[in-house]
Amino acid sequence: THLLELIKGMKQEFDFCVLTGQEGFLTDELTKLKCAYEIIPSLQREINPRKDYLAYQEITAAIKRLKPQLIHCHSSKAGILGRLAATSYKIPAIYTAHGWGFHPNIKLSQRLIALYSEAICARLSRKIICVSEFDRQMAINTKLFPPSLLQTIHNGIPSSSRKEIQTEARRGKFNGDSAKPLSNGSSICNILMVGRFSKPKRQDLLIEAFAALPLAIKQKAQLFFAGDHSGDKRCKELCDIYKLNDKVQFLGQVHPI
Repeated sequence: THLLELIKGMKQEFDFCVLTGQEGFLTDELTKLKCAYEIIPSLQREINPRKDYLAYQEITAAIKRLKPQLIHCHSSKAGILGRLAATSYKIPAIYTAHGWGFHPNIKLSQRLIALYSEAICARLSRKIICVSEFDRQMAINTKLFPPSLLQTIHNGIPSSSRKEIQTEARRGKFNGDSAKPLSNGSSICNILMVGRFSKPKRQDLLIEAFAALPLAIKQKAQLFFAGDHSGDKRCKELCDIYKLNDKVQFLGQVHPI
């Protein structure tokens, strides 16, 4: 969604081509926007030296063919491979760090690999965009990143006028009356969390907090999760442990959210 909003905001002024590892929500939306994209099959989140080398070759081949004037990389793996490929063709590259792989909560061995990989690739960047000031300061505190390279630009959301919201509601895309605030004995407070099921998102922590609520409050509330089902095994186990199966619902992927 971050990338899509950038494209929507600038497509009148620039031509875009997006390189991504697989088809799905992103490519569906790019098709609607009439934005070019290419699939790089070897580009995956997990570390795999053979596939990573193949992905690097596929990215450099795409760069040679497309001849871009600017390369904008997102996420750790694509950020490293994309900047290496950009450097080989002397094309300026910008990297948006959507959180660092050397966060203190990550296992030490993985943290050290991520830290030195990011620090080396930082020198290949024209600019590094941090989505929070916390992340910018974390990078500065390592003493391995030139502070002049780092800039904080917070994530945004598209603006909608009251008229647009009312129009969407009439079309039935969402119903503002479905989540009623707690005000009397019959009202239910609906709590929704949106995000993929992965460790940094901490859906498990929200379930534990919900379980800790006083019974009188818990009886008047429901918890909903919207996001990919593939990583929610631990969360469902917690619902069993805390006997919350009648209070927690897993909605899966929801588009448009």
